[in-house]
Amino acid sequence: IVVVTYLKVYGTKRLDTLILLNGAFQGLSVVGDLFSGEIALSSSTLTNFITNFDDGSGKLTKAMELLNKTGLLNFTTPLGEFIIEKAGKQLQTETLVPLVGSMPILWCFIPQHQYPEVRKFISGDPKYAKLLAKADRYHKEIMPNVESLLKNAMRKGVHVAVIASYGLYPVPVSKNSLYQTDGALNSAYEAGGATAAPIGKTLPPGTPAKYRSPDNIFDASTCMLPDQTWFIKNSGHFPEPSASLRDWIIHCKKQPTITSSKKFPQYLYWDGSKQTLTPLKK
Repeated sequence: IVVVTYLKVYGTKRLDTLILLNGAFQGLSVVGDLFSGEIALSSSTLTNFITNFDDGSGKLTKAMELLNKTGLLNFTTPLGEFIIEKAGKQLQTETLVPLVGSMPILWCFIPQHQYPEVRKFISGDPKYAKLLAKADRYHKEIMPNVESLLKNAMRKGVHVAVIASYGLYPVPVSKNSLYQTDGALNSAYEAGGATAAPIGKTLPPGTPAKYRSPDNIFDASTCMLPDQTWFIKNSGHFPEPSASLRDWIIHCKKQPTITSSKKFPQYLYWDGSKQTLTPLKK
């Protein structure tokens, strides 16, 4: 968010390479859902999220599957529904807005399609007037224009790359808990508008092959920059898995693309146990 705002305010004169790594420049689904009331809690979403922390042995995943089969987590859904029914509105008006609603970054995290509805929470309160003006500016002048800002930077000689991570389940507080994430951010948003299959599923037949992932989960043809966008499967919201890719991008003598290096095609796989980044296979 700071980087794309910098492009808008200061331009590209002092920039050589710009990498958006697991960035929320299109918003953060969990923030938009919380503020707009699209919240939910169920045993399945909770189970899925906890399996993100499996160390690769599969033990945690199997344990959560067993708990689900035995019904020990069945209380989660009715408990969640009870809390949301009784305190959902209060959670928004008495907790979210007073405690964190004055943080400008959270208003930048709200996806564009949810912003008009969410801004109503503070639009009538004069003490939020300056904050609202800043948020309005970001959602009017910057977020909708990220694609043009990035392409303009490329035209002026800045090397631009977008890196998104996927394969992990989202934080289990939303009714929409089936999208691809890095454990925190919506991977399709990180990639600048990629088309993604719901987590646990694959894309339907007929998806364009050129930018389709080998595991048939992503179609990058809809990205802002399809030829400058990389995906890392099984990578969480942390920078280590992308280190070698980032180093290569930084040292490229010309604008890197997904076909510039056989070592770094568009889709890559992070093996946490071996600490290796390799091309993704089917």
